[in-house]
Amino acid sequence: MNTENLKFGIETYNWYVPRNLGGVEKSTYRLANFLSADGNEVRVFTGANFMDFQDGKEKITQTEGKIGRFEVNYHMDMNGIVSSIEELVKNGELDILEIQGFFGIGQDAQIMKRILNLNIPLVWVSVNAYLVEKRERYSDDGFNFPEKFVEKVDAIICKSKVLAEHAREFGFPEEKIHVIYNPIDTENYHAVDAKTKRDLRTELGLPQDKKVVLYLGRVAADKGSDFWIDNWEELVRQHPEYHLAICGDVAPGDALQGKFEDFKKRTVSGGTASFSEGFVSNEVLLAKYYQTSDIFFLASPTEGLSSSLLEAMACELPCVVSQNAQEFSGVNDLIIPGFNGATFKSYTVEGLVEALNSTNSEMGKNGHFKFQSMGVGIKEIFAQRKKLYKDLVMGKKYSVAMVTK
Repeated sequence: MNTENLKFGIETYNWYVPRNLGGVEKSTYRLANFLSADGNEVRVFTGANFMDFQDGKEKITQTEGKIGRFEVNYHMDMNGIVSSIEELVKNGELDILEIQGFFGIGQDAQIMKRILNLNIPLVWVSVNAYLVEKRERYSDDGFNFPEKFVEKVDAIICKSKVLAEHAREFGFPEEKIHVIYNPIDTENYHAVDAKTKRDLRTELGLPQDKKVVLYLGRVAADKGSDFWIDNWEELVRQHPEYHLAICGDVAPGDALQGKFEDFKKRTVSGGTASFSEGFVSNEVLLAKYYQTSDIFFLASPTEGLSSSLLEAMACELPCVVSQNAQEFSGVNDLIIPGFNGATFKSYTVEGLVEALNSTNSEMGKNGHFKFQSMGVGIKEIFAQRKKLYKDLVMGKKYSVAMVTK
């Protein structure tokens, strides 16, 4: 086996598409690009994006394709994905496989068994805070999922220190746990001068005389979106100096879809909020939203890490997060209240206003300093991952890369 040019597989249920560009999608895309540019043969195995199932109708038709240097294999369900992977493993066409969390597997114990029976090094990526809750999810008919999962997964990449704690609680030994952050494109995400900031506000249709608060990402209850949908108009009535910029959208059929559309109509007419044209996949445009804003607002009650926070820190934005997310999720790796951001202690207008009012430009500079100290540029992060992959394939079952106690 040539360990300098691996046959690499990546499973990710939601792919990098213009309609749903989240942290997992960006990290996966960057990983595939990096590995391909480094001389590896890369295949990405993925399912249809959630927007390909509008009104219960399957709209995806593409089954395979080539993006740059690497292949993308599309399947309608996890059975198709796993069958394709099994065939390649059988034919010696895959050296190592990385699984991006539990997306797409649902509660299917049979799918999980098949993944864990693959006879190649297996890397699992822990991307959110629900690992421990999965302990009994796939156990049936004598299949001891927790024991088998720990045995067969050769390395678990945790996107934050709290996720590493969850891996320990699940039962993973220390030597299999690797804390490796999401990679950030530092050439694209950076601060701009005051004139450029004003010009960008004109370009994006944002007010020059307001404090622009940026919410970036999917509009959904698990992201805390119902909080600002229900309370932003009252907040602005009391504090008209604030303006909310929404860069993202709601998925068709989501429980918040109707409420969000009503909110959009009211706030656009009232001038208290602005909205992007749906999901934004162009990262140059994404960066502009950060660069022209004053405060970054993360409403989620919990996050695995949050690439958006890292991007905001790279652009020198003070960050406002929920206290729960700051204390009990990967946000704790990034935000130090009073240093580079603030927490809102309650999901109320008063709680959010107190946090927003406590931010200042110095916090943004502090956040950028912390960002630089973390070494999360694309080259730095993938140098760590490259070492891990090569060690696994060469038969060194464990690596010491980024083990954090």
